[in-house]
Amino acid sequence: MTLVLLLLAAAQAASAVPVRLPPQERAADWQEALAIAGLAVGVPGEGPWVELVPGTGTWTVRVRDLAGVVHDARVQPPVTEQDREDLAMLAASLLQPVVAPKPVKVVTPPPPPPKPKPKPVVVEPAPVVSSPPEPVPPPPAPEPEPVPEPAPPPPSFQPRVGAAAEVRPWSNPNGVFWAEVQLVGQPPIRPAVGLSLTTLADLPQISDDVRYWSGELWAGAWYAAPAPLRFDFGVTAGVAMRSFLKDGAPIGLAWIPVVSTRVEVPIQAGPRLVVEPGVHLQLDAREVDLRSEEDGTTRFGDWSVRTGIAFRLLPESPSKE
Repeated sequence: MTLVLLLLAAAQAASAVPVRLPPQERAADWQEALAIAGLAVGVPGEGPWVELVPGTGTWTVRVRDLAGVVHDARVQPPVTEQDREDLAMLAASLLQPVVAPKPVKVVTPPPPPPKPKPKPVVVEPAPVVSSPPEPVPPPPAPEPEPVPEPAPPPPSFQPRVGAAAEVRPWSNPNGVFWAEVQLVGQPPIRPAVGLSLTTLADLPQISDDVRYWSGELWAGAWYAAPAPLRFDFGVTAGVAMRSFLKDGAPIGLAWIPVVSTRVEVPIQAGPRLVVEPGVHLQLDAREVDLRSEEDGTTRFGDWSVRTGIAFRLLPESPSKE
């Protein structure tokens, strides 16, 4: 029985059309797919044959059919067993020679007799009613050019002078005069430096003939509150010199660090003048001890309140030509 099967396989292979595979392909992978299409792996001879030529991205199926005509077809490289069966069936279909169909004689029927011409129908044209022309819309108005934002004013130094009444817990009220320079650039912060002098004030805690005066030098900054709030808030720090006199002669001198907070309301009083009434609260960093033979040691407080008014001069506006 085994011998019979081998003979049948050999006979089938002998009658199958030979197929030349690419060098990288194994014959065992193609044996079943080729056998389904009546093909077998072999070397092309004088009769029909099939050759698979690999290329870049595609394969060429070259077939010499039963009539000796060579055909080419491009296919995707086979990957699966189904791809190999499809390629084998394509090669088997190309083995059959293409038979041109026999020409068919076409009998042309005679032309039909001419139909009688219909009588012309005269159609009077309808009157043409001219419609009024459509109104032409007016051209669109030109868009207004954007208004450039005004350039910020250049930084400027603005002088300021003021006067106030000062109240301390250990002296009678006295007057304070000060001068200040502010650097005004990009709001809302304005750096400032200044100095102040007080008038002579009596010291009733000691005696009527003891008086004092003070001079201060400070630096700080002002903050301009945005609208609708209309006030300026300032913080300064500096040093104060307190001079004590008796019968006009100096009896004591003290240097004291001071810190001050200020609230003022700016009022535009003219093109270049701003009036700024306000209140200042000043704190001394330490107290002052004054010694005398009659009264011994007297300690003075460390705060004061000033209520006054200041005048700030604005720079000239640039001329517009």
